[in-house]
Amino acid sequence: MLQALPSYTPLERALPSLDHRFLPEADIRPSRQAQTPQQRLANERFAKSEASKRGKPQATIKKQEAHKSPISKGWIAVLAFILCGGLLFELLRLFF
Repeated sequence: MLQALPSYTPLERALPSLDHRFLPEADIRPSRQAQTPQQRLANERFAKSEASKRGKPQATIKKQEAHKSPISKGWIAVLAFILCGGLLFELLRLFF
């Protein structure tokens, strides 16, 4: 079966890239918004930090973070008292 070819205007024939009718995303075009000064400054800082990383091995790029315990020191003290406090009270009872 033969399909009818779409009719083009002379301008569309000369510049086929202007014909957006057959693109599926023709109806959904992203809107470009201007950057705020804060966004622009953050983008410049990020680009500068990324540019300084170029050509360096991964080991030197990644920052070594200090190991943080999932339980605070206060809770560790409470758990130690619960586990060893009974022994402490028994020793006090025996001697006093």
